[in-house]
Amino acid sequence: MRFLKCLSIFLFLFVGCKIKITYPSEFYEAKSLFEQKKFEKVIDLLENSKIKRSQKTDWYYYYYGVSLYEKSKRYTREAIENLDIAITFSKDIPDYYFNMGKMYFDIAEYEKARENFIKASQLYKTKESLDNKKVNLWLALLLCKLGEFDYDDFKSKYSINESVYLEEFCKLYSEKKFQKII
Repeated sequence: MRFLKCLSIFLFLFVGCKIKITYPSEFYEAKSLFEQKKFEKVIDLLENSKIKRSQKTDWYYYYYGVSLYEKSKRYTREAIENLDIAITFSKDIPDYYFNMGKMYFDIAEYEKARENFIKASQLYKTKESLDNKKVNLWLALLLCKLGEFDYDDFKSKYSINESVYLEEFCKLYSEKKFQKII
């Protein structure tokens, strides 16, 4: 997708023609269903679509992969494969890494989960997104699970002062009030 945008700008600047980038009609329907958390319908739509192989870009694999994962955790491996493909198209979308991190967390591949949560956190910071808080919460949970959580270090690295809930979570953990649960 980024390539098409660059090509469009290049052609406009140097040739004077403008190219309009279009999406298959299924894109908007899949996006709407995905935002409504109707994952079963997203899967049906994409599996039965007439989208040509060349039109399957990051959005297709992202929506399909996350929908598989949300439908049933037994599809986690297949969902990860789809997100891997989505990332090959667009390496700068934090949601891809965040969801990949959750999937790896669920199948107990904690190092891969950590890598993806950290990448998502870095990308969310560059986009100044509020979603960075949810990534940091998952990262804190992962570090707790691994027994590597250090409240002061985490607080300074991930700017958790912005989130009252995350700070409360970290304080509870540092006071060892719920370590028995994990």
